[in-house]
Amino acid sequence: MIDTRSASTASNKHKGLQRFFRWLLDEDEIGLSDPPRRSTAATRDRSHRPDS
Repeated sequence: MIDTRSASTASNKHKGLQRFFRWLLDEDEIGLSDPPRRSTAATRDRSHRPDS
């Protein structure tokens, strides 16, 4: 996705997944060990993006 979408799109999708997993935890649908705990998705500089 990082090659075809903006960094903000990837960040928004990551935030949505974080909310979803937090909801699953709150509803006791999954245990704490199920979702990996990671920091915010890293972004890269798009100035080197090849033309499509």
